[in-house]
Amino acid sequence: MTRTTPRPGAWLGPPPGRTTTRKGASRHGRHAREPVRWCAAAGRRHPGPDGPGNGWRTEYWKKNLRLMVVLLVVWFAVSFGAGILFVEQLNQVVIAGFPLGFWFAQQGSIYTFIVLILVYALRMDRLDDEYGVSERNDDGSRA
Repeated sequence: MTRTTPRPGAWLGPPPGRTTTRKGASRHGRHAREPVRWCAAAGRRHPGPDGPGNGWRTEYWKKNLRLMVVLLVVWFAVSFGAGILFVEQLNQVVIAGFPLGFWFAQQGSIYTFIVLILVYALRMDRLDDEYGVSERNDDGSRA
C-alpha cells in the first residue's frame, strides 16, 4: 500500500513558483541542484532545510529566544517580584482604597501578561517579515 499523504514533519519544499537552483554550483557536487527559497520581503535567497547556508535560521531562532527570555523576565518581575517579594513595600501605597501590592498580585500581573502577549505578537510579526517567513498572501495581506 502506498502512502498518499506526506509523513508528519516531511519537508514538502517551497510553494510553486518560489524555487530556483543555486547558480554557479558544481553540477557534480552534492548541492548542484539544491532548492533555494526566495524571500520577497527580505529580498534574500535562503537555501533549503538541508543546505549549507542556514545561518539565517540560527540567527532568527536566537532573536526569537532573546525576545522570549526578556518578556519572561518582565513577567516574572511583575508577577513574582511585585506580587510576592515586594508586597510589603508596595502595600504602603494605596490606590482607590486598595494596597498597590494587592493590586499587582490580583490584577497587575494579568494586565502585564496581556500586554506581553501583544508585544510578543507584534515583535514576532516584525521578525517574520524581516526574515521573509511571515504568513502573508501574495497580495501582502495576512493569511
